[in-house]
Amino acid sequence: MAGVVIVKIEIEGKGGHGSEPAKSIDPITAACNLHSALHTIKSRNLMNTDTCAFTLTKFQSGTTFNVIPRTASLAGTIRYYQPEVRDLMQDRIKTLTEGICEAFGCKGTAEFIQMYPSILNSDKQTQIFIDIATQELGEQRVNQTEGLPWFTSEDFSYFLLEKPGCFVALNNIKPGDEPVSLHSSSMDLNDNIISTGAYLNIKLSEHRLGLNLL
Repeated sequence: MAGVVIVKIEIEGKGGHGSEPAKSIDPITAACNLHSALHTIKSRNLMNTDTCAFTLTKFQSGTTFNVIPRTASLAGTIRYYQPEVRDLMQDRIKTLTEGICEAFGCKGTAEFIQMYPSILNSDKQTQIFIDIATQELGEQRVNQTEGLPWFTSEDFSYFLLEKPGCFVALNNIKPGDEPVSLHSSSMDLNDNIISTGAYLNIKLSEHRLGLNLL
């Protein structure tokens, strides 16, 4: 799974009346141009072999139809695997934010909040889980490749910085249903996977302790 950085961009212009735009400094125009420019970073600054997902998910400015606002804000995330890709993205976002906003007479600042590093499962612990899951559930129910790697992020990565381990996901798709994104409004937990997860945890504990718990 990918590491993640939260990106927050603030743009400050000069508010005014919609009938006299020349007397204001419009932060929306600057923000629109910046939004377009930021999405060229991946195609023009990263190598084809670099892996990254940059997504802006927030764009806010203004309160009514006839007032040019003073500020605008954008926010999103950088998803990455290599720290050097993260650093390049941050550097280019900062440079474009400051330069484009200045070109439109605004002041632009970019803030980066480091959230979670990448999840890199340890070979030994991963193989132990695969062996147990395959034995208990059957090979056809253990996926090691399809849809991987993920660009989602997880704070379990901090555990892996301290100790070797393996992050496992249980399939939440109900039989006959289509896959639903985790953050979708139609997300519905398949309660049947709870017992599967508990059972696998017991089997892992038995392996680790050399005991029969069931």
